[in-house]
Amino acid sequence: MKKYSFLFSYFKKAKILSLFFLMIISSVLTLLPPYLVSYILDEGVAKTSIETITYCSIFLGFVYICSFAVNYFISQNLTKTSSYFIADLKNDLFTKILKLPMEFFDKQQTGYIFERIKETESLNVFFSPVFLKFVTSIVSFVGALVLVCSIRWELSLILLLFLPIIYFFTNHSSIKIKKASKALLETTAQTSGKVQENIGGISAVKELKMENQRSSEISRQLKQVADKSVKRGKMMNIASEGIVGITNFASVLLIVFSGIFIIKGKMSLGNYWAVSQYALLIFAPIQLLASISIMVQPGIAALTRINELLKLKTEDEICGNRQVGKIDNIIFSDVSFGYSEKTVIDNFNMAISRNEKVALLGKNGSGKTTIAKLLLGFYKDYSGSIRINDIEIKNVSLLDLRNRVGIAAQNIVLFSGTLLDNIRFIAPQFDEHEIISALSKAGLDISEFAGGLQAVISENGKNLSGGQKQKIALARMIIKNPDVMIFDEATSNLDIETSNLVKQSIHTIFADKTCIIITHDPDMASLADTIIKI
Repeated sequence: MKKYSFLFSYFKKAKILSLFFLMIISSVLTLLPPYLVSYILDEGVAKTSIETITYCSIFLGFVYICSFAVNYFISQNLTKTSSYFIADLKNDLFTKILKLPMEFFDKQQTGYIFERIKETESLNVFFSPVFLKFVTSIVSFVGALVLVCSIRWELSLILLLFLPIIYFFTNHSSIKIKKASKALLETTAQTSGKVQENIGGISAVKELKMENQRSSEISRQLKQVADKSVKRGKMMNIASEGIVGITNFASVLLIVFSGIFIIKGKMSLGNYWAVSQYALLIFAPIQLLASISIMVQPGIAALTRINELLKLKTEDEICGNRQVGKIDNIIFSDVSFGYSEKTVIDNFNMAISRNEKVALLGKNGSGKTTIAKLLLGFYKDYSGSIRINDIEIKNVSLLDLRNRVGIAAQNIVLFSGTLLDNIRFIAPQFDEHEIISALSKAGLDISEFAGGLQAVISENGKNLSGGQKQKIALARMIIKNPDVMIFDEATSNLDIETSNLVKQSIHTIFADKTCIIITHDPDMASLADTIIKI
């Protein structure tokens, strides 16, 4: 349980104590009805006392009303606590994932990561009313056992004999259910990754006429999810029905012995009614514990997986905190790096001075973009040395570094929202006039958009042309005002007008910036002061 101690930070102690106090009250109220009904039967019905029946019934109704009010208040608070707990945990998990190193994202599909975040919803099970009933049933169990003993101690002994049987049966079942739940969660996450991958690459799927092939692959994945779900469901059904069977057998024995005691005059019918109801309260904790043990296994499996993610180290935890200041020089010395076991760059050397324009010229796959990623601090497991202002990049604050380095890439990432939203997140303090000015410098006329800055941009800018997206990217960099500007195949797949605009910006808008031009186009490389062939 120690590894789950982080959960307590999401709850207020005062609220927990108040709920616990109300649960005790609920437990006491649960003990009263069987006793009152027994009293009505023996002292009211058997003795034909209408007054006893009336007054006891009124009091019984009052007990039920109080019990309803207390349990409703507890359940409502549990619902509220559950909703905010899941929201807070999901937010913390999402924030944590955003700060993880690039290696994590390289190894996982986007849909898989999304499903891992979604697993927090499985923790709703811990706020089920079953938990409320279990806590209250503990107090009720003690009270019910004492009352049954006061009527016939032999019957309490019969009831107690079945408790360890139920416990061991439940414990054996819950182990299997937990294992099956973890397997189901992992398979579901993998399937979500595959689905997202195919939807994200839908244009390629259609272009290559792979609809049937990809559909068959997803069908196999979904079949695996269904198989594992059925397997877990089978285990849960066996466990729950087995518990019902054991308690039913105990009830049969209770009827037999109670009947014998009644015939011999050692019990009244009212006593039997009370014992039968208290028997339910005695079995309640172990039955609820069994139900909880079975029910929470998916939640425990999800909690284990969530804890694994939360324990991963973020970029900030594995990098340094030195401030670089305004970037005057960048030096790569014998740098080698690769993804997995494949080397992408080998003993690479480069020195860039302040305001220098350098082009990295090479064919696709030669490692040009990888050099940009290393400069942005995306990866730390390279050999050699990368120094900025004579400080090893591994020791530099990533926040400071990325504030001082900007990039205009071939694939522009835009977020669903307004045009204003997609610019302003770079610098929230900028007003609309300054943003319009930046867009104008980037060659984008605001009148091109119906709605101006409030024009809606769809996911990843699907409703914009490549030229419009590249101009928005340039406007972002104008507002960001970095020391170093990286152009990563920024003119690929652009029309001539937009391509010329990007090229012109290197010696106009970014004239006083250090520029790294990544390209396989010799014409684009000719804009630089220095060309490094890779």
